[in-house]
Amino acid sequence: MRKAIPYRFLLGLCLFTMASCEKQTQNEATTHRLSFSFANGNSMYKSTKGASSDIFDEFYAKLSSGELVAETYNLTFTEIESGAAYTFTGAWETATVELQAATYKVTGASTAVGENSQEKCSICFDETITVTNQMTDIVLNAYYDCYLFVLTSEKIANVDNCFLFNNKYWYAFVNGNFIGTLTGTHKDGSKFSVEMGNYSFEKGKYYIYYDISINEYGISFLIPKMEDGANNDGCYIDEYGVNYGNGISVNGVTWAPVNCGYKPASDDRLGFVYGKLYQWGRKYGQGYCAPYYDPNDPYKDEGSITIASQWKGNNKDADMNTFYYGTSPSFNWISNVSSTFWNKGTNDNPIKNEDYDPCPDGWRVPTLKELSTLIECTYSNAEKNGIIGRWFFDPSDNSKCVFFPFAGARFSDNAIHSCGASQRGLIGQYWASSNHIINIHNSLVGTDGGNATYLAFGHSVRCVADKN
Repeated sequence: MRKAIPYRFLLGLCLFTMASCEKQTQNEATTHRLSFSFANGNSMYKSTKGASSDIFDEFYAKLSSGELVAETYNLTFTEIESGAAYTFTGAWETATVELQAATYKVTGASTAVGENSQEKCSICFDETITVTNQMTDIVLNAYYDCYLFVLTSEKIANVDNCFLFNNKYWYAFVNGNFIGTLTGTHKDGSKFSVEMGNYSFEKGKYYIYYDISINEYGISFLIPKMEDGANNDGCYIDEYGVNYGNGISVNGVTWAPVNCGYKPASDDRLGFVYGKLYQWGRKYGQGYCAPYYDPNDPYKDEGSITIASQWKGNNKDADMNTFYYGTSPSFNWISNVSSTFWNKGTNDNPIKNEDYDPCPDGWRVPTLKELSTLIECTYSNAEKNGIIGRWFFDPSDNSKCVFFPFAGARFSDNAIHSCGASQRGLIGQYWASSNHIINIHNSLVGTDGGNATYLAFGHSVRCVADKN
């Protein structure tokens, strides 16, 4: 006679089986679309000072669309915890990868090869990303693995080993040494021949020349008059002196590559990877409480204050790490508020107030009109380097996109979350130069409906290029 199996054993067996299945489901690999965007925007810098950056902008339009980038890739995803490595090769046009949810170190390249290899830009990858099962897209940061050599066609009819771009420029993307001797013909019929091995070029830079001259003194490249600082034209150089390259143009607005106050993590500090949080009208933002990203907690003090008594002239360094929490009903951090703290002009014609605007030289806090252009964009929620946020795509060219982190917010009372960042990873709230914000959360994006936001709230700032 068969002995009955105890009910407790059957129940335990069922629970064990269910748990095993659940664990297996959680660890199953999922398919993700793979693409790239250029790290820090179009960060190829000028080398020939004074040359027009507009020329590179024409190239970048086709670089960002992938038209001028090497067509295939070879990438290795190494899982940080286990050390397991997965290599993927293929064409960008149909790129997908199957990965389990984990944190990976991504390395590899997309290298142009073949007889016409200098027609396409070679790029490389080196970053750490976090993959979740909910992600549909993985957008990698691409770095230039070549330099761009350009000759305008005004005086030059043909250049061997180079390619004609928009019927205006002869160019080559060079990964390593220039292939062979540079030979060509001027429009007046004269020939030129230059041993390119005699010249040094640096990856990540573009070199624009208007002509090649050969005379009794030898060969020279004709370039515009050099001007101090031209290498940094249009670059976002933050408060720490770090150059993050050019801005990212989406729907008519040029956005900074990172949030204001951004600082990457380092060995001894956790950084400000979402940027800092700013009270409206203040020059300085503050970090976050533990267990957030920087152990240097902001000091909390009850507002409201009067600038004249608390800040001596423009010397605001004394309380740069102080968060002035507001009290009901106004929730303001300042008593003598001025509508011109961040904008001395109008919504249509903004004028940066250098005394209080937190953005670096050449950049300013956006107007509500500029922030509202994001509402017209298509978008996709995603993770970028472990940061949760949203990609906004230009409505007329989805190869142009900018990433806004869900940095959360700091509220104005004296509760514990006031020095942290409430709802981090769920919402992003970004200040306009007027005391309004744009809300980014879940599947929504919109302004505060014209209602002024409490000045003591801590929100993110994403700078825009100041064209004045």
